[in-house]
Amino acid sequence: VAFGFYLILLYVSNYLTDRVATLSLFGLNLGSAKNASLAAALAISLTGAAGSLVASKLTDSLGRKKTIALSGWVMAIPIIPFALVPKYEVLFLAAVVFGFAYGIYLSASFALASDVLPNPDDAAKDMGLWQASVATPQILNGLVGSLVDFGNKSIGNGAGYSIAFLISSAAFLAGCLLVGKVKHTR
Repeated sequence: VAFGFYLILLYVSNYLTDRVATLSLFGLNLGSAKNASLAAALAISLTGAAGSLVASKLTDSLGRKKTIALSGWVMAIPIIPFALVPKYEVLFLAAVVFGFAYGIYLSASFALASDVLPNPDDAAKDMGLWQASVATPQILNGLVGSLVDFGNKSIGNGAGYSIAFLISSAAFLAGCLLVGKVKHTR
């Protein structure tokens, strides 16, 4: 999931600059790719906070792993139109849906991680290792750059970004479905 998230983060500004012709949100001109990225990030943050509030009830009723799997599907789906339809309004609406699901995912994944700690006396070390595993995919995201360049040069029209975002969507699904393998006794 972290791989997918950081992959989008890495390329969204370039995607907006190279592929999205008009950076306006329902008639409001955002002026630059930086402003458009910030508006989408704000939408993700605010809807993520709302999603985290919903997550407490959802996680208690469905369970942690099912909630994580469900949120993975909801995160993956809006990335597809985001990748294929270069219109800022579509991107922004995808960000709203994605953010809500991401907030649910983060809450449920922290709850699950806390539940499966092997030894409460080593909680700080184990949570630190878990956090390192969240940060590590950022290193791997650079490897997708050659696919982005290849797609943009050989196919054209910003296709490389679409390839990266579709990989991101697949990563959300894979990450959330692999949570089913976690041994969870609570």
